[in-house]
Amino acid sequence: MRDTKEERKAKRLAEKDEKYLKKYGVTYSKVTQSIPKPKKGEPGYIKRFLSYYKPYIGLFLIIVLLTIAMLVGSYFVAYFTQNATDQVIESQWRYAIISITSLAVLLIANYIISYFTSLIWIYIKAKSVEQMRKDMAVRVVNTTSGGYRKLSTGEVVTRVTSEPTMLSNNLSGLWDSFDMLMTNCTFLIYFYVMNVYLGLVMTGIVVVDFILLKFYLKANKPIMRRGKILNDIHTGYVTEFVRGNDDIKGLNLKPNIEEKNNQLSKFRYNHHYYGSITRSTYSVSRVVTREILLFGMLLLGIYFIYLGELSLGAISIMLMYRNSPANLSRSITNIAEFLQGIKISCERMNELFSEDKYPQEKFGKSELKHYSGEIRFKKVSFKYEDEIVLDNISFEVPAGKSLGIVGKSGEGKSTILSLINRLNDCESGQILLDDIDNRELTEEALRTNVCLVPQTPYIFNTTIRENLLYAKPDATEEELKTALQKAQIYDFIMSKPEGLDIMVGEGGIVLSGGQRQRLALARAFLKDSKLILLDEATSALDNKNQEDVKKVIAQMKDKCTFIIVAHRLSTIVDCDEIIVLDNHKIIAQGKHDELMETCPQYSDLYKLEKQVASE
Repeated sequence: MRDTKEERKAKRLAEKDEKYLKKYGVTYSKVTQSIPKPKKGEPGYIKRFLSYYKPYIGLFLIIVLLTIAMLVGSYFVAYFTQNATDQVIESQWRYAIISITSLAVLLIANYIISYFTSLIWIYIKAKSVEQMRKDMAVRVVNTTSGGYRKLSTGEVVTRVTSEPTMLSNNLSGLWDSFDMLMTNCTFLIYFYVMNVYLGLVMTGIVVVDFILLKFYLKANKPIMRRGKILNDIHTGYVTEFVRGNDDIKGLNLKPNIEEKNNQLSKFRYNHHYYGSITRSTYSVSRVVTREILLFGMLLLGIYFIYLGELSLGAISIMLMYRNSPANLSRSITNIAEFLQGIKISCERMNELFSEDKYPQEKFGKSELKHYSGEIRFKKVSFKYEDEIVLDNISFEVPAGKSLGIVGKSGEGKSTILSLINRLNDCESGQILLDDIDNRELTEEALRTNVCLVPQTPYIFNTTIRENLLYAKPDATEEELKTALQKAQIYDFIMSKPEGLDIMVGEGGIVLSGGQRQRLALARAFLKDSKLILLDEATSALDNKNQEDVKKVIAQMKDKCTFIIVAHRLSTIVDCDEIIVLDNHKIIAQGKHDELMETCPQYSDLYKLEKQVASE
């Protein structure tokens, strides 16, 4: 299928952006992805985000009415200014006082109206940005695990946190610029009323400025777009070295990291510098042209005063509003720039609504009432980018039992757990929870009853208490204590002066690897799920703590089912059943003693572990 005109244009722009970035030594293949085209029945990418302002139509109408009132007031400000000047010159003091008083009332009224207009805009911006961030955060959270692997952290963060604000600021700026445009058009009309030739000169300034604007916008659009791309890259890089701080220090990578950061900072500086030159060139061209035409307009005004066709009061208007042509052309420039900014922000945010780039998790409608904990795999296969990970595997874990999974790295052990919790979906076969396919379950039904604890759990940058309450917000102090005791971390936490309110830092940095794992186990125990999946979840524990956790698991089996992936076979020797994976298939299944006799691969792994432990 041939690309559409829009897609071909997007690809050409992407190729230019990529070439530009390579000039700075930056590789960013993501820019080659075209703007997702809305599917049939979906709103356009600009219409999608402008719809967030639809609930505030009534407030927008109020803003329009207030703006019209200010425009009328602006016209009469010019009128009373000229009248007051003429009346003072002609010594008509009574009328001069009336004109000046009217002028003061109009100016104060305009300032008050402007104040209330700004308050309404502040409210609209805050509410719309709040809703946009909520919806985009939901899109990000609901993105599939496969989709996450292809995303840049900096890209996601800027789109969710910065772009809604930028869009709202651009819309607000657009309206302010439109207000300025209409206000200065009012002054332009007044100039035509005073003298048609003065109005024509003022119009000429705007026309010339508009011609310069066309060239400026053509040069400025790629500058804005590429600046945002560089910002994404740099933000993502900074995020990475903040997260990997310990590894950076441990491997002495600081010089390389600092050099790369300095390069990116320099790239952004160069881009900003040359972009500023482009803007300055346009600005100087506009100012010089404008001043020449303004000088001509003032000479023309003096000439008409000399002929007696204008009053002396016209001079005060010409001097008072001599910048009106500049403001008029500036408002046109700003409108074009804000429209450009709105388009770019909508394009970038709309990527979050692309199923290609941000594929969304999809769940069924079935509930899982009174789940027993039973699970069955029926001829399940899974591929990752055409590489077989699991090949037609079947097994069953009865409710209240434990299953251990062993095998070499890359055999698909962790994948089995991710398929159960639907972080990935199988290519073929079924995964049944109490005879219901897990793809037919609602998200709430599946993930309330199934809890996955990974080898490297994510610990939130807050207190121990808050980390636990994420799992169960209404948990009592006794429930928190019990969960921590089961995970063998209660004594450590209570030995600290802050107790449960100790801050754990970014990624749980103040905790050791084993303590982070035990805290993650405590969250799982607190969640009280019927099926608990442990993916090397005790790998960082010492032998004593591992044995204590194993005892707790044995005690909990009457309440829930366990599936445990482990490299250390001592972790799973007490499981009710153990399966051995090799060549992405189940080659043996049984209890520990049975496998020691019937499965050479399992026996060899266990003996090797014992030998290493004894040494």
